[in-house]
Order: sequence, then C-alpha cells, then structure tokens
Amino acid sequence: MNSLRTYISVLMLSVLVSCSQRTTMPQTTSTAPVIIYQAKADYSQYVPVRLSNDGSRIVAYPAPSDVRQGDSYRYPVLLDKGYYWDQQGVSPNTAFLSITYTEYAALETAPNPETLLANILDRTPFLEMYHAGSVGDYRQIELELNKIIAQNRLSELTSLLRRKNN
Repeated sequence: MNSLRTYISVLMLSVLVSCSQRTTMPQTTSTAPVIIYQAKADYSQYVPVRLSNDGSRIVAYPAPSDVRQGDSYRYPVLLDKGYYWDQQGVSPNTAFLSITYTEYAALETAPNPETLLANILDRTPFLEMYHAGSVGDYRQIELELNKIIAQNRLSELTSLLRRKNN
C-alpha cells in the first residue's frame, strides 16, 4: 500500500509538471523526489524533455537557463553499474534531445515544441527507472544509492516503468 501511495505521489507530480508547455524542472531540495534510472545508452550530456502519454508532442521542457546550476550543468549523477541519479526531472515519458546541455544553455530562448520534437534522439531511452524516496531521506545520497545498487535492492524501490524498453 505504501508503494502505491509513493507511485501515486510521483504520478501526481508528473501530471502537475506536464500541465504547461514550458516548465521549470524541479530543483534539488529536501522534498525533491530521488529518481534513479538506467538507460539504453549514455544520454547524460543530452537535454531531457517530457512527452505526452502517446508520445506525439512535448508537454514539458526546460528553459535554457534551467539546465545550468551555478557554473556547471544539471547533468545526472553517474552511479554504480551504469545507473544515474536524475537532476533534471525525468519521468517514464521523458525523451532525450540530440542537443547537449552546453548547446542548449547557449540558446537565448528555448526552441518551440515542434523544433524540439524534431530533435529527439531517443523517445524510449529507459531500461529501468525507480523512485527512491526524497532527497531529505538521505544523509549521503550518492553513497547510499550506490549501496542499494550494489546490494541488488532496487526491487525494494518503486519501479516507475511498466515494462522494460527494448
């Protein structure tokens, strides 16, 4: 039952974020959800966008200023065994653009959704995706996430994918 509540909370967050054409992705705060994933390839340098449920349109994308954090970019954090800890707000409906964070941050304004849709690198990039609680649940988040991975305890987390992509 607790797993279902967690899934519903993450789903509601995804719905709220996708309600507008352009959405600022969540910042890392103590209540920010911890999403870890494994993808078919290394997309860590590419900008994520959120697609509609049917994949026909982009429903959320960052402003160019949203992909930066201070002097660096909001790249996902590489964990053990090829997993990543998301820093940008990915969901099961996320696709990656063929545009890197560096290229995107250099833009004055975000391209229109049609242009972004035409520049999708992969519409179904994820092999696995899990909700691992909130940032505030951890003292040393990267270390603790790697421990979960190393101990093969991902099945204890809430899976956000219905099936594995091929």
